[in-house]
Amino acid sequence: MSHKKIWAILPLALLCACSSKYSGSADSTPAPTAKANNTVSADSVNFSTDITSPSRKIIRTAYFHCRVDNVYTATSKLEDMVKATGGIVQESKMETTMGEQKTLNYKPDSLKHVQVYQTTSNLTLRVPVAALDSFIHAVPAMSAFIAERSLKQDDVTLKFLSNSLKNEPGKNDYAGHALKQAKKTNDVITAGQYEADKKEQTINRKVENLQMLEDVSYATVNITFFQPEQVDAHIIVNADYYTRPTFGTQFLSALNEGWQSLRGFLVGLVSIWPFLLLIVAAIFAIRKIWWKKWDEVTNKI
Repeated sequence: MSHKKIWAILPLALLCACSSKYSGSADSTPAPTAKANNTVSADSVNFSTDITSPSRKIIRTAYFHCRVDNVYTATSKLEDMVKATGGIVQESKMETTMGEQKTLNYKPDSLKHVQVYQTTSNLTLRVPVAALDSFIHAVPAMSAFIAERSLKQDDVTLKFLSNSLKNEPGKNDYAGHALKQAKKTNDVITAGQYEADKKEQTINRKVENLQMLEDVSYATVNITFFQPEQVDAHIIVNADYYTRPTFGTQFLSALNEGWQSLRGFLVGLVSIWPFLLLIVAAIFAIRKIWWKKWDEVTNKI
């Protein structure tokens, strides 16, 4: 082959080699082995500019607000499904809200209590991303009515990359340089405090990246189940019937109440005897005056 042909092919070969190298570093992220250090993975700087690439750090969340025929059955079924797929039930809370209630006469010694209630369940599930689509389709399948449905994908790749780049070793070693140049005690203390603050920031960024890796691997699914209002009717004891006194007791009690009333009336009369005396005196005086006038009228006639 002539030298001219070699020089013509060389640029094309270099272009292919560079393209292959970029594709391998940008579009694929090596899968961590079982013995991989989480701290090392938290400082990874490999990512792809393609938002659909598996190497992107996507946090997925979902929310459902659904009506089901039976809250307890739907909740138990979903909890079992989460455990079977390798996820966890982060929170599961079931509660019953009481509505209108009435107490009706049923028999002389019993009553019927009627209570309207509604049961709801709130779940927070951590689901492996691989099983998220199954959950998204399973929840509506077991629901009679979907009041609200929300799916969200939050891309934190750039935030993850920013933390990783800031944590690269040997970058911005201002504290070490300041310690070498420090000549006074205050300068050494200030440089030491600066170094401690930087280390703390580095640790916080690593922990934040680890949290993002966990959220990327496990989607968060919040679900609220509710069922139509139900009626609970049951028979209760009529306490008034069993605590009501007998006829003899009521009769004696009535006699005693009458006697006490009479005593009270007599005592009341005695306590106002001065007023009664004045009333009697007034009556006699009025009668005397009236008879006197009557006699005068009679004599004139």
